[in-house]
Amino acid sequence: MIAFKYTPTLSKPFSIVDHWTEHKEKIAEFWWVVLGGIPDNSYKYTPVNKHFSAGFTQELLKDWKALFFEVLTSHLPNDLAQSLQSRVNLIGGNLLMQNDRLIQKTLG
Repeated sequence: MIAFKYTPTLSKPFSIVDHWTEHKEKIAEFWWVVLGGIPDNSYKYTPVNKHFSAGFTQELLKDWKALFFEVLTSHLPNDLAQSLQSRVNLIGGNLLMQNDRLIQKTLG
């Protein structure tokens, strides 16, 4: 089950994904590498523009992080989930900052 498809605020931005199998492979690889794994593929990640075009906002990030943390804590020991959530918060904050810069560019 893909929980965000049933989350009111997250279902709309994720509805633009056309190729779920490919998307899940790329996003799994992304998080695997970000959280310390060794890359299996040579994908070039460009999350800022993709999130910007999907209408990414601080509120969406908050909702997504809550759901992500729920998944982490349901599958991992609490101390490991907390550690990974700290990394997720850092990455999310960076994505939000870059997204805000793109918004300012388009406005100004």
